[in-house]
Amino acid sequence: MFGAVELGVASISLGESGGEVLAGESVASRKPVRNQAIETLRILAAFGIVAYHSNAPFHNLAYAGLIVFLILSPMVDVRYNWGRPRSVGQLARTLLAPWAFWMAIYGMKDVAQHSPVLGAGNPVAGILMGTSQHLWFLPFIFVALLLTNKAKVWCPPLALFWLCAIGAGLLLATVSIWRPASLGWPLPLPQWIHALAPVMIGIVLGLTPRVGKAAWLAVVPLAGALVVAIAADLPGVSDTYALGIGLTVLAATSPAAWWPRRWVVQPVAECMMGVYLTHILFLKIFSTISGSGNYLTVILTFVFASLFVWMARTMFPKSKLVL
Repeated sequence: MFGAVELGVASISLGESGGEVLAGESVASRKPVRNQAIETLRILAAFGIVAYHSNAPFHNLAYAGLIVFLILSPMVDVRYNWGRPRSVGQLARTLLAPWAFWMAIYGMKDVAQHSPVLGAGNPVAGILMGTSQHLWFLPFIFVALLLTNKAKVWCPPLALFWLCAIGAGLLLATVSIWRPASLGWPLPLPQWIHALAPVMIGIVLGLTPRVGKAAWLAVVPLAGALVVAIAADLPGVSDTYALGIGLTVLAATSPAAWWPRRWVVQPVAECMMGVYLTHILFLKIFSTISGSGNYLTVILTFVFASLFVWMARTMFPKSKLVL
């Protein structure tokens, strides 16, 4: 979850961070200076995902880390790369290449442990869910960003803004209806519908500078829909929406002046995609050493996964294709 966005090459991955906009620049000419609030949030979100998969205390709340990445990916894409629609091939290299690689790695682990590789049921659903519980995110965000990039050609910014604002509002306001029903659907459909509202909110946030004052018209209904979703009190949904959306909006709108000039976390933040992809393996290792369901294991997993990814990316630059 978690590559970087550089306007020169228009690269985007899971949970990318945006840049600060310099006064007097046009949207097309903006060159990002990394928003350190978002960079820091990426790290915290990845830590939360590790905590969620470890079943540590408050792990359901830690699932808000996923909501953060679901918002950031489309937000950065439409905000900084609106005039650069990405092809299927570009998105496949960024998202499906690491997905295929880690599908194979976790598949081999399943075979070695004599566990089902794709689980029972529909083989298509099994592939989309992945050989590990966290890999469903990659094909989902591939589809989401593919449709977003097609929409850059089909839709004016204002039309896409309102389409996503209305869609996100309806999903949030009706969460008490579709969430219980979705739990009976084949995996990963429950995860995919759960992820739709954050993706749409990311597009709304990304397009806000382009639509100007019209964006304020969406604030009240979206906030109201979020209040309805919170009031539904659905575990793992209401609380994660509230925390994930709230933290992302706060980070995306925080002035650069709030952060010390020397507070630069890019070297760590750029490893977060790799941490997401590898942390299940490290959790397996440290759970046997320090036990499962505790934050010592979460911290050890996060630290060693980060170090592993940083060393791999530094010593073998081509590993960035899958980390």
